[in-house]
Amino acid sequence: MSQKSKLNEDEGKYLKSQRKYWAKMKRKLVGKGNNRHTGGGKGHTRPSFEKGPNATAPFAVLEEEETQLNEKMMLKPGPKGWDLYYKLVAEAYLAAPKFESRAVPHFEAMIPFVNKMFKRIEAKIDVHFVDYHAYNNVEELRADVFNNGIMKIATVDAEHDIFDPQTNAKFRAVHDFMSHIQAIGSRGTDFSLKGEIQSYNTHLKTMPPMAWPALFTEIVGQASTYFYQNGEFGEQKICLLDGFDYENLGVVEGYDIVDKELVKTQNNQPITENFKPKRRKLIAKVRKSTHKGKK
Repeated sequence: MSQKSKLNEDEGKYLKSQRKYWAKMKRKLVGKGNNRHTGGGKGHTRPSFEKGPNATAPFAVLEEEETQLNEKMMLKPGPKGWDLYYKLVAEAYLAAPKFESRAVPHFEAMIPFVNKMFKRIEAKIDVHFVDYHAYNNVEELRADVFNNGIMKIATVDAEHDIFDPQTNAKFRAVHDFMSHIQAIGSRGTDFSLKGEIQSYNTHLKTMPPMAWPALFTEIVGQASTYFYQNGEFGEQKICLLDGFDYENLGVVEGYDIVDKELVKTQNNQPITENFKPKRRKLIAKVRKSTHKGKK
């Protein structure tokens, strides 16, 4: 294991083990002494000894991430839940054209994020680009990262009409690290459809809304198609998948969610009517770009 990887892992284990001692240690640091005055005049109180919002990330932030991700899972497993959802997404992906000019600015909006995040990842582990698929499952990937400080990224099957080969390889590295290594309190997600959906939610927090439609195509669109086709990837496409909420996965135009299942809506209400303002503005921007020249 590389020294920096070992330090990161040991630090995370140590901080997690100290959680039950947090209040006691904080009281020792700031709660001792003979001065019983709070100081500062009216309205000032003694400090709290509970974990603060700026506490170290391994247990103040990342442990809560699993709960946040689960809240995003708006559907339940089964033929009318996630199975139907990924079927609808896959069918939309397969029916979409290979290239749409309206999608270009959304894919381009991803590039600064990819470059920035890749630099951060390189500071933590060694990224090796290889001309083969190095891992058969997420356990092999995680073992290589945590035991050796190395993450191998395949450069094969990487044709892309917007990203150059280097950017596409970097995006794969960012996706694998953020999703399968770092997500859910550093436990990571697996290679299942649920894991890909959770990984998308992880990415969403760090990308500008302009990039969301392209991110949805890249992750949810391709993953849904892969499982829909029994392990066969669909062709790489630069397109937008209309009718899906890019922020709240599970929401589909023309369907209501009842008991975490998709049910065809009766009033055929447009999807934008039920979304919050930020979502409506994003959809309006995407649809507006359609009229600027669609191939």
